[in-house]
Amino acid sequence: MSGATKLAARRRGAGAMAAAGLALVAQVVVTRIALAADDEHAYVFGRPVGLVCGFHARFGVPCPGCGITRGVAFAVHGDLARAWHFYPAAALGVVGLVVLATSLFVLAALEWRSMGRWPRYARRWLLRASLAYAGAATVVWLAAWTVRVLAAIRPA
Repeated sequence: MSGATKLAARRRGAGAMAAAGLALVAQVVVTRIALAADDEHAYVFGRPVGLVCGFHARFGVPCPGCGITRGVAFAVHGDLARAWHFYPAAALGVVGLVVLATSLFVLAALEWRSMGRWPRYARRWLLRASLAYAGAATVVWLAAWTVRVLAAIRPA
């Protein structure tokens, strides 16, 4: 492969990474516009989401997803403490998406400028960090759900 062909391929890859970062940012922005919440309900475009958790209704304990809509709503509006209260993994997920989008933009810039070995190292670091972050968020999600289930089944 010639030098010009390698550079063109590298720049196409950089464009794809930048597009992925832009898509993540757009997802957070659209969610922020569409979704809101208070302590009782989540709202989509100002209308309350009237869903009842079937798992919770049937078994009397929260499901692994109970609280995620309100948690995401609070997180995209910047209220990470309330997001953590309703669904810890929602706060971690939104922060993770923003960090991942930023990392993709930085990696795309490194690729575009053809900065030697740095893009390869940055890609490896980003992959490993993303997997570690996803694993940690999963542990937090399962731990929070376990605590909620134990609190729900504890005798009064």
